[in-house]
Amino acid sequence: MFKKDLVFVLDFDGILSDGKMYYTKDGKTMKCIGCDDWDLLKELSTIIAVNVISADWRGFPITLKRVEEEMKLELDLVKGNGVERWNWIKKKYPVQEIIFMGDSFSDWYSLKNADLGITVIDALDYVKNCSDVVINRRGGDRAVAEAVLYISEKYDLFEPIQ
Repeated sequence: MFKKDLVFVLDFDGILSDGKMYYTKDGKTMKCIGCDDWDLLKELSTIIAVNVISADWRGFPITLKRVEEEMKLELDLVKGNGVERWNWIKKKYPVQEIIFMGDSFSDWYSLKNADLGITVIDALDYVKNCSDVVINRRGGDRAVAEAVLYISEKYDLFEPIQ
């Protein structure tokens, strides 16, 4: 199905968004989502599996609208602590080489155990120390695009148009 037996699993909040939650008296209404990550994720998704996860059940309808309806990528609501989230990933992708991108404390275990763990510059120092790569961008600000370019070069997946 895919050209490589890899999967790129990325947490939504703080990676594809700036990680901030916007509330009104009616509850969570918005998330700030970067726009440039989509193009490279779309290209990557034709070569390897791409799975977006979120633990934010309150903001899940917003994430669902962006990821599944607009980006046409797979999205899963994965709750639990870091170990439980990693176990879910390993159960879903038992034989693939796993690339994981996250930024929060609940992501440290997946970052540490993935074949390649990627985080963003504004992650907690502890989370950065559990990662193989720290992208020099904040979530929602082309961090995923930078990560995809890194992944593409590391695994020889595609050459961006020059």
